[in-house]
Amino acid sequence: LVSVDSGGMFSHIIQQKLRQLQASFQLHHRQFGY
Repeated sequence: LVSVDSGGMFSHIIQQKLRQLQASFQLHHRQFGY
């Protein structure tokens, strides 16, 4: 793997994790009515 490719994969994984975090936060906000 080229370092550029692995870096791209890494940032892609981070973006996925951030989206999952945002989705879970929105679910919690809906449940608790904030």
